[in-house]
Amino acid sequence: MSRDAAGRDPAMAVRDRVSRPGDGTVRIRALDGLRGLAVAAVLAHHGGIPWARGGFLGVDAFFVLSGYLITTLLLGEWTRTGGVRLAAFWARRGRRLLPALLLMLLAVCLVGPHLQMPSTDLGALRGDVLAALMYVANWRMIFRGTDYFTQTATPSLVQHTWSLGIEEQFYIIWPLLVIAVMRVSRARRCRTPAMLLLISVSGVAASSVLCWALFTGPADVGRVYFGSDTRALALLIGCAVAVVLARSTGYGLRHRSLLAGAAASGAIILVCLWSHFDGTEALLYPGGLLAGSLATAAVLVHVVTVTGSITARILSLGPLVLLGRTSYGVYLWHWPLFVWLDAERTGTLSALPSGPRLGPSTVAVPDGTATAPPRDDHSTGPVTSRPTGRHHRPGTPVSTVVMGDSIAWTLLHYLPPTPGVAVHDVTRQGCGLALGSPYRYFGTLHSVSRRCERWPADLRQAVDHYDPDIVVLFFGRWETMDREQDGRWRHIGDKVFDAYLRAQLDRAVGTAAAHGALVRLATEPYNRRGERPDGGVWPEDRPERVDRWNRMLRQVAAQRGPGVRILDLGRRLCPDGVFTWQVDGIRVRSDGVHLTPEGVRWLQPWLTSQLRNAAR
Repeated sequence: MSRDAAGRDPAMAVRDRVSRPGDGTVRIRALDGLRGLAVAAVLAHHGGIPWARGGFLGVDAFFVLSGYLITTLLLGEWTRTGGVRLAAFWARRGRRLLPALLLMLLAVCLVGPHLQMPSTDLGALRGDVLAALMYVANWRMIFRGTDYFTQTATPSLVQHTWSLGIEEQFYIIWPLLVIAVMRVSRARRCRTPAMLLLISVSGVAASSVLCWALFTGPADVGRVYFGSDTRALALLIGCAVAVVLARSTGYGLRHRSLLAGAAASGAIILVCLWSHFDGTEALLYPGGLLAGSLATAAVLVHVVTVTGSITARILSLGPLVLLGRTSYGVYLWHWPLFVWLDAERTGTLSALPSGPRLGPSTVAVPDGTATAPPRDDHSTGPVTSRPTGRHHRPGTPVSTVVMGDSIAWTLLHYLPPTPGVAVHDVTRQGCGLALGSPYRYFGTLHSVSRRCERWPADLRQAVDHYDPDIVVLFFGRWETMDREQDGRWRHIGDKVFDAYLRAQLDRAVGTAAAHGALVRLATEPYNRRGERPDGGVWPEDRPERVDRWNRMLRQVAAQRGPGVRILDLGRRLCPDGVFTWQVDGIRVRSDGVHLTPEGVRWLQPWLTSQLRNAAR
């Protein structure tokens, strides 16, 4: 049997270095370095470094390390004392983790309201902070993911605490399970590590299967990514490693080459995952998450069993060790600082291209190279339609059907009672005229909801039922996004995609005017949903895309005739032709896209006059 310089079994030496009575954890420099490398990957990803697309997977390395260290501590205490002081264990965790979390949450609560956060964001932040404090932030993110506004609201200042929630849930559940297994094993005189290893491996398998079962497309990423059950596989792999090493004697010295090869392979896998995989890659669920966790485990085993290895020496470099030892604090503070110190607040937003100003556009005639948009059965004859001849009866409310996306929804949701106008809501949050799927929004992939595909039927039913005087169409946000069509990614400005959008718009106008109602096409304002990690704007926020959509609206209005006209909401919300948060001293946009309650009240007189004048 191989022995170290002190004559001890290497496996015992590992356990001695990792823990001692009273949770006197002895740090292994290489593990600190691995932790530092993981947090560096996360920082690089959130900082927009191009080669760190998958840097968010550094969190899985934290999970593996946590599973390994906590299980090693529990096994060590049981071996020394014959039991585990559970209250003391939880108290130690609380003393180490809770004060720093409280300080960060306090700072977020104090600073957030002074950064011109919209009231809707502040309301959500209170719930987010409470969830973070209760260590259930990951489930809060999952439940918020069922609400469309999580796709368009400002990122939560405490969104990163989802991983802390998973770890704390693990700290509560796993020790209870370990103690139960220990007691059952002692009563039945079974091998405790064997039972724990079986439980850990079975848990990894179950979690992997659950990842595979829950992920059916980009729309399911949130549930899989934030779930305690799905992310348990990394923690349980760490637990399995701890159990194996607890009973392995001299394994590291006897199998240096094997461990070195596994660690090298693991490092290569981590580099590939952290540099090339984004959060919507189907291969991540479960394959990528499982591979990344196993790769981290391979590196971990090498550095703790072969302490003089090149892997251990690299991970023991001073900067990595220092970052690893402060990784908890760095992780806690990096996300709110990244959100606060965006391009707008640092003064670099003015350097970003703003694009052409909103304004009247000349009507461009298609050059004939694009496919002509198909007609639909609700079109009113030729493209240039005749006046309807319909007249609103004086003294009665102007019956108005409003169909659109979440911008229109916020308008109607916050609209005070409007005398003389009867508004019928047919808005659909998260839905546009464009139905191509998948699409990219805020840098991630999404799928179109099935309810969005029903908009033609919904609009036709509303027109048939209400027989309105006016139909207002509020679309444009979803039409400016990148979408996959015919196996290629396209966006407005591409002739093929423009032909598709024009066909959808013609279809909507034809359906709206089927009974002779006037149609008003609301122009899209410039948006500022957020900034990319590199400080730029997301593709859907580019002003030139909004301009192209508004030009298309004007083309349709000009070619359809007097019954179809423009409702220039874009100019109203962006009077200077560029994105703005405030108009006339009123905050009109809540998150860079949606309207604020005070903004809707400010818009009401203008909107009411537009509808009344149209009805006359």
